[in-house]
Amino acid sequence: MIDTELNKFIKHLTDSNRAPAAKTYLSVLSSFTSWLKDRNKTLSSFTTSDADEYFRNIENPNSANMFLGSLKSFMAYKFMSIPADDPRAVIEHQRYLQLSSITARPKRQKREKVALTPSEVGELLDVIRKRKNNEVLLAGTMVAFLWGARSLEQEYFMRPTGTKHPAEYRWDKNEMMLWTSKVHHMRFLAWNEKFTPYVKTWVKALPTFTTPGEWLTKRLHTTDISGVKITSRVARKSVQTNLRIDGVDEWIVDEVLGHENKYSIANTYVDFTMTEPVIKEALVNNHYLLKHGVI
Repeated sequence: MIDTELNKFIKHLTDSNRAPAAKTYLSVLSSFTSWLKDRNKTLSSFTTSDADEYFRNIENPNSANMFLGSLKSFMAYKFMSIPADDPRAVIEHQRYLQLSSITARPKRQKREKVALTPSEVGELLDVIRKRKNNEVLLAGTMVAFLWGARSLEQEYFMRPTGTKHPAEYRWDKNEMMLWTSKVHHMRFLAWNEKFTPYVKTWVKALPTFTTPGEWLTKRLHTTDISGVKITSRVARKSVQTNLRIDGVDEWIVDEVLGHENKYSIANTYVDFTMTEPVIKEALVNNHYLLKHGVI
């Protein structure tokens, strides 16, 4: 049986348009719950030492960090859900703060290929063109390697209607504003007219997806290009890597990928409407897919 508080947390994530994260967190925390049960403990009674022991015994660094992030998110939700005048609030807040003593492992233990070169992106597109009924998959793949948007952003927030934060399209200018799922702001994106057919095909298909945030990866994960299993994250890493190699300013890369928090102290006084032409120049005239003849 799922822990009651965990069930509420998962529902909260789902209701907040974070269904893919909810699915992952449920799997990770359910395993931890089973581990605790064997020690006669629960998510309401475990100690930081318990969490640290479980964390240290996960061999894969990425899996370990996923567990730690999931647990911290759950504990943050749990104490914030308790009224301030409830005595439990202090206890749960303390339990949450104690988890900060457990630090994430380095994400990479070795250098490995995680992104595609422009020519490899071209190879991937050729593979997809040979498949039957490839129009939507080709469009989604092209868009993924155009902006590197997160799966949920590309498959859900790119919808012009039907979401809490629909994308705002300026089709006559080949521009749009897209909700950034992690730092919660609208960011500016643009594209060369050569990409317009792909963007329109993708946007038109979005309402048919029943699992937004998973559709593209599910159809690409069996594809291998130069030893790299293709996912939406590979597209994101490819965009960041190739824009950097081509000398695009780091702040532009951050804006395109949605890394920069526009509400941080450093950006309090920035007029982002004035930065749009510079971002558009990088995406419309100097994008790596164009410069290297992929399209």
